[in-house]
Amino acid sequence: MDLLKSSTKRWTGTGIYFLVLSHSLLAPSPLWYLGSLEPAIQDAVTNRMADFWQHLVGFQLLAMLVYWARGPGYAPAVSAWLLALIAYAFLTEGLQAMIPTRSCELHDISANLLGVLVGWCIGATLSRWSTQGLAL
Repeated sequence: MDLLKSSTKRWTGTGIYFLVLSHSLLAPSPLWYLGSLEPAIQDAVTNRMADFWQHLVGFQLLAMLVYWARGPGYAPAVSAWLLALIAYAFLTEGLQAMIPTRSCELHDISANLLGVLVGWCIGATLSRWSTQGLAL
């Protein structure tokens, strides 16, 4: 069975990414594995546009994976999955307000939501291209 055609494998990959993203968004110190480099890298990330891009790309990839995992022939363009991703974007940022070393930021919520919408649109476009036989 082809990896890309197995629904179980698509959802497993998507689930693993979901867990990694959730950990990075909700861990009190998500860069702990960098050891003594963590404070410098964390400072560089939070004080520049890198933070915005991390949120945007992280949620964009999640939305694309969810769209892909749904499989071909899933009719509704706006589904409960899209609404769940939007809720997740708000929820993770809201939960950060309860973690002492994290904070809830409006620009992060904006990046999360923009990432979901862009990722969903890219997923829809790629899905349409693959079902119509268009080359990328």
